[in-house]
Amino acid sequence: MVKGNSSSQEVLTLIREAYESLSPSQRRTAEFLLARGLDVISMTTSQIAEQVGVNRSTVVRTAQALGYAGFAELKTALQDHFLRAVNSVDRFQLGSQQLINEVSRAEHEKQSVLFSIVHSEMRNLEQILVNIQPEEFDAAIELMNSARRLYLIGLGSSYPLVLNMSIVLRHILDCVVLRQEVDEMVSQVTHIGPGDVLFAISYSRYARPTLSCMQYAREQGAQIIVLTDSHVSPAARNADLVFSLPIRLWLYGNSAAVYTFLNALTGALFLRHAKAAQSRLERVDTIYRHFGFFKAGFD
Repeated sequence: MVKGNSSSQEVLTLIREAYESLSPSQRRTAEFLLARGLDVISMTTSQIAEQVGVNRSTVVRTAQALGYAGFAELKTALQDHFLRAVNSVDRFQLGSQQLINEVSRAEHEKQSVLFSIVHSEMRNLEQILVNIQPEEFDAAIELMNSARRLYLIGLGSSYPLVLNMSIVLRHILDCVVLRQEVDEMVSQVTHIGPGDVLFAISYSRYARPTLSCMQYAREQGAQIIVLTDSHVSPAARNADLVFSLPIRLWLYGNSAAVYTFLNALTGALFLRHAKAAQSRLERVDTIYRHFGFFKAGFD
C-alpha cells in the first residue's frame, strides 16, 4: 500500500485502488470523500461521520486504512489535490456556490439569510475552542511578549488580518508588519535573528513569499508562530507553534473565527502592558487633537 506521504496527485487514485479492501462503512466514507471533493476540506470528522451515517472513528480508520496516520493527513492531501489548480476566480465561484447552497438551505428551512450566515459563523467560532489548546495559546503569548522584535506577515487576503493586529500591538511591542511587495519585505527582514518572533498567517493557496520568509527567519534563528488551515500544511512545517482553524472559501474567508482568535491574542498581550499602553494612547490622543485629526459629530 502507498503510505500517507504520497503526493497530493495520488490521493484520489489511492482511494480508488484501495476501495475493494475497505469495509462497507469505510467504502461509504471513501465514496463521500470522492463525491464531495473540495467541500470536505472545511468539514470535521464528526460532520463527515454524520453525513455518511457512520461513527467518527470510522472516518479516522478509513484514513488509516489508506496508509495515513490520521484523518488530518488525508484531508491535507485532499486539500492539496483539489486546490492545486484552483485560481482566484474559481475560488470566488466556489465560495459563492457554498454561500448559495447555505442560503438555499436557509430558504428551504424558512430561515433568513442573516440567520443562516450568523449561525454558520457561530459554528466556526466554536471550532476555536476545539482546535486551539490553552497551553499553546499561553505559549504563544509568552513567545510574542518576550520577543526582541515581533514580525507579522500575511499576504493577499491575510494582509488585512495582520494590519488589524498591528493597530494594537504597535502600542505595546516592537512590531513590524512585513509589506506585500517582495523587495520591501526583503529589506524589512534584513536584521531578523535570534530573539525575534515571526507571526505568520498562511492559508491555501499558500503564498510562496510567506513560506520563504518563514524559512529564512528560521535559518536566522528566529522563532515562528503560524496560523494556518492544517497542522501538516506547508506553512506549519517551519513553525515552532502551529494554530489551525478550518479553511472557509466564502467571500471574506474565515473572517469571524480568525478575527476572534487574533483579538484574543492581541487582547492577552495588551493586558500584559495595560499601564504602558494607556500612557502611550493618551500621548497619541494628544497628538491627534493637535492636528485636528478627528471631527467630532456635534461640530
